[in-house]
Amino acid sequence: MKGSKKPIVCLDAGHGFYSCDKTTPEFEDGSTIHEAEQNYPIMYRVAKYLEFNGMKVILTNDNIYKDKSVKDRVEVCNESNADIMISIRKNGINRKWQSYAKGIETYCYKFGTEGEKLARRIHNNLINDTKLYNRGVKEGNWDVIQMTKVPAVLLELGFMDYLEEAKHMKDRLWHDKYAKAITKGICEYFEMEITEFPYLSINELEYYKEQIIELEDKIARLQKELLDKDMRKDDTNINDRG
Repeated sequence: MKGSKKPIVCLDAGHGFYSCDKTTPEFEDGSTIHEAEQNYPIMYRVAKYLEFNGMKVILTNDNIYKDKSVKDRVEVCNESNADIMISIRKNGINRKWQSYAKGIETYCYKFGTEGEKLARRIHNNLINDTKLYNRGVKEGNWDVIQMTKVPAVLLELGFMDYLEEAKHMKDRLWHDKYAKAITKGICEYFEMEITEFPYLSINELEYYKEQIIELEDKIARLQKELLDKDMRKDDTNINDRG
């Protein structure tokens, strides 16, 4: 391990549930899957595995139902004393099923930096463990890795509009496969021995329980506001008729 300091890892899951146009095309049954339904469960699993392996974890956003701007998410990282930043994403082209773009690609801001070293450690483990098509490690000027003060990478874990990879998005076995590969890469970067992974029986509803309750409360408040508004409107109409 590099030094004696416990590494601090900032994890980012990108877009929240209500970001526009971040869904798969429609499946045969008419349903779609939102990008957040993959990214957040993977992020949570990575967090658990990193903590089990002796690291501290910071999340840029722990509420899937609350969107945060890239600027706000980067600020969380920059103000957290994190050592590295990992952004977990899903690729896509135009929300129509396509058959020519597939696989995993990993971005760092510049080659020849710690960011590239981190990217290659994680990318190699992702390709080895998933056996998905290797799109390589690339330079990218995405704000989430360019504006971050520490080595940062953006992971594009397959394509939302490539059917076989879209099917992975709500599959907890695939979430776990991605998460373990990402954790291995981070451990390699910090030159830490990888402890045996704990068994995680993670039900997404356990993670989202507080968010679901919060959303239900918000709906209840909105319904009450609408009811009160309708009642005031009725009172006004009655007074007008009087």
